Amino acid sequence: FWLSLCAALSAVLGGWLLRRQLRPLNSLVRQSQAVARREFASLPAVPASPELQQVVQAMNHMVNKLREQFEEQIRHTEELRREAYRDGLTGLANRRYFDMQVRAHLSNEEAVRQGFLLLVRVNDLAGLNRRLGGLTVDHLLRAIAGILETHCAESDRAARLLARVRGGEFALLLPGLLSDEAEQWAGRLDETLAALYEQGATDCEPVAYLGLVPFLAGDQVPQLLQLADGLLSRLDPRAGRHWLRLERGAVSNVDDERLGWYE
Repeated sequence: FWLSLCAALSAVLGGWLLRRQLRPLNSLVRQSQAVARREFASLPAVPASPELQQVVQAMNHMVNKLREQFEEQIRHTEELRREAYRDGLTGLANRRYFDMQVRAHLSNEEAVRQGFLLLVRVNDLAGLNRRLGGLTVDHLLRAIAGILETHCAESDRAARLLARVRGGEFALLLPGLLSDEAEQWAGRLDETLAALYEQGATDCEPVAYLGLVPFLAGDQVPQLLQLADGLLSRLDPRAGRHWLRLERGAVSNVDDERLGWYE
C-alpha cells in the first residue's frame, strides 16, 4: 500500500513539476505565434531555470528588435505615401493627388451639385526666375501657398482641396459656391496677394492671375483646368482686373480635342 501511495504521489508531483518547467516553453510558443500575427509582446515573467532565462531574454530581445523594425517600416511607408502626393516645395498636395481627389469628388453625383475650380497663376514666373533667382521665387511660391491655406481655413466654406498643380500654378476646389460668392472669394484673395508686391517678394504687379471655372457632377479635371488656362490667357493686365469668371455655358462648349494639353 505504502509503495503504491508513494508511486502515486511521485507521479503527481513529477507531473506538476514537469508542467511548471514547461510553462515558460508554452509562453514562448504563444509569443512566437503572436509575432507571426505581427503582435510584438515581451514575456514579463522570467523563469527560475538559468537555461530558460537565457532563452526568454533572447526571445524578448528579438521581439523588441522586430517591433522597432516593423514600426520603422510603417513610418517609412507612410512617409513615402505622403511624398508621392505632396509638393516638396510648398507642402501642398501635388497634381497627382489633386486629380485623384477631384475626380472622386466630381463622380459623386449625390454629394456634388455645383461649385468652382479656382486656378491661380503666378505672373511671369519665368521672368521672375531670371531677374530674382530661384531662391527668391521659391520663397514667393511658399508665401502664396501660405496665403491660400489661410484663406481656405478662414472661409465659411473651406476649399475641399488645395494643390500646386504646376510650377507657378495653384488650384482650389470650392464646392457649393454661387457665382457672386466665388467672385467675392477671388476678390479677397487678389487683395491679399497684392501685399506680396508691396513687401518686395516680387517685382510683378499683379502678383498672380485668377481664373474661376464652374463645375457640376460628372465634369472632368483636365477639361476644367483647360478652361481655366484659356480663361487666364484672356486676362488683360491693362484692364486693372486680375481675375475672371467663366460662365457655365462655356464649359459645355469646350473642344474635347484640346484637353490633352493639360493632362
